[in-house]
Amino acid sequence: MAIDNLPPKFLIIDSDRTVLGPLIEPFAKLKVEIFAAHDLQTAMYRFNKQFFKVVLVEQQFPELDGVSIIQRLRQHSIREKALASYILTTNNSGLSKENLSLLDELGQIQTVSKPLAWGPLTSIVQKAWRNAVKRELIDKMRTDIMNEMNGEFDFTRLNQKLEDLKTALEDEYLVLKMELYERSEHYREALQFIQGIEPGKMDSLKRLNLMGKFYLKLGRLEDAQKAFEEADNLAPKNLERVTQMVDLYLKMQIPEQAIEKQKEIIDFNPDRPEIKFDLFKQLENHGFGEQAAAFCRDTTGPQEVVTYFNNKGVVLAQTDHVPEAISEYGRALNYYPKHKSVHAIHFNMALAILKTKNPKGVAQAIKHLETALELHPDYEKARQMLDKLRKTQRSA
Repeated sequence: MAIDNLPPKFLIIDSDRTVLGPLIEPFAKLKVEIFAAHDLQTAMYRFNKQFFKVVLVEQQFPELDGVSIIQRLRQHSIREKALASYILTTNNSGLSKENLSLLDELGQIQTVSKPLAWGPLTSIVQKAWRNAVKRELIDKMRTDIMNEMNGEFDFTRLNQKLEDLKTALEDEYLVLKMELYERSEHYREALQFIQGIEPGKMDSLKRLNLMGKFYLKLGRLEDAQKAFEEADNLAPKNLERVTQMVDLYLKMQIPEQAIEKQKEIIDFNPDRPEIKFDLFKQLENHGFGEQAAAFCRDTTGPQEVVTYFNNKGVVLAQTDHVPEAISEYGRALNYYPKHKSVHAIHFNMALAILKTKNPKGVAQAIKHLETALELHPDYEKARQMLDKLRKTQRSA
């Protein structure tokens, strides 16, 4: 027998393989299918491949804590997936003060203690399902408003529309209000609005986050720093805030603190080692090439660097993005200029340079091939190409 206010399926992310034992049969009788993921890779795969409106996540998950997993899933590029309802499962030790503050800040996350018993869990899953359905309805209104913001829009008219829908939009009202201020570049008005909300009617951490965001937009960096750091001390590991703090510290020319926050982003993504390279590039784009190289060497081995940049460079070169390929190879050489593993980078750099048809390219390619052979004397492909280029030079 099916119950209308239960989802047809839900996902449990839990490292304990016995957790499903007492749950499968009673939920199956209610026509509810349970999917399980006992490691992070499986969890991400299942979430990406299927649509779950209710997800239970173990707080003490070994690879990445449950609150961090939820934040990752909420950032999914497919909006319908990002709207799932989440239930955090905790053990007897409960949650720390910082975790409780972070849960309040993130909002709309239920908690349940383990062991998971069918009876109490059923009512929690029912509530999560109802919340998910409700959020989908609210999101349809949100989509209409966002569509209007994406083109030319009348701020006064759209602002009035938000006020008219304030009750129906619930938590999305404030999100959209801030988006409207941001897209219209009404940053000071946004700050005035936030500061005008009475204490108790807005979560203090959300207030600090929003103030930090708009201070940053206005270039009031010290004010933004004060707001973000106060919030971060009260509830660490908010992924959105950590990302904004990286941007803040880079604008303040404090690369050391930016790197500390980038390390937290890496911790959020143990299954995505490639994300490090985007963080290194972020440092480089702000003029901190030496710090990026040092950070790379602290976190990434030479073979991983070579594999990443060779793969990326080859694809760029093959799709006629040769200058970009050369730039990426150059980054690898900046990170590990003398390591023997980069001989393959020098070889591919030579190929890319020759592909530019620049008259000076042959001499540059020869230098890279010579370096490749210094690092790897038995590199026969490099030796053959070097001999060919030298002959070309002599006959020119």
